[in-house]
Amino acid sequence: MWWLKSIKRILKSIASTHKQKLTHSGLDRHSSYVIQDGELKLINIKSQNAIMYEASMRNDSIQFRDFLRERLPKTWRDLNLFLDFFDKPIEFESYVEKLIRHHFLMSSQKRLKYFFRIGQAFEQNIIFNIMFQVDPFSRYMGWNSTRMYNRMSQDLKATIDYGKSRWITYEGHLLVSLVTFLRNVYVHRANSGKYEVLDKEVNRLYPGFLSNLHELLPSKEELNQPTVQM
Repeated sequence: MWWLKSIKRILKSIASTHKQKLTHSGLDRHSSYVIQDGELKLINIKSQNAIMYEASMRNDSIQFRDFLRERLPKTWRDLNLFLDFFDKPIEFESYVEKLIRHHFLMSSQKRLKYFFRIGQAFEQNIIFNIMFQVDPFSRYMGWNSTRMYNRMSQDLKATIDYGKSRWITYEGHLLVSLVTFLRNVYVHRANSGKYEVLDKEVNRLYPGFLSNLHELLPSKEELNQPTVQM
């Protein structure tokens, strides 16, 4: 979808401007954009020195968020999660990067694969085990209960059942256990090519889970460190 590609491209442009210690200070205005060759592009760039460095640069992103909020269809899945992410108290060094890597801008296949990457982060202790009692993850407590199992498709049930046959214990009170399960859905089920179907089901069963995890993640470089493949 061209809008999503354009959003990612503009966020990268914002990051590039910030590296030069400059801000745009006009990203909430319609006059700052034009649609050209099927892409949304920045125009009328009047960069200013970032006097209040971090606050000014973060404000660029907030202005871009306000521009998007007025123009993107409200029915788009996970749109509010993405727009709300602009207000997260994230360290500025990784702020724009996390926006660029937000799952809202990913395809269904890449969203499912992201759980594999997150699973690697847990295995490497880049992200430490977190109990579901910690907000905002408490809502996922008991993710593998009988009630939840009965709501699953055959593909997800097969992942649970396969784990039991291999003595894999999925703990309903551990966040890392749900991550492991969703990673295994990608590894063992997504190869059927049913990316959109599986992605929609994961979102239906565990809404907002990936966005909440994304906030915890380290830099892209740390997350992409090589590990032993499954």
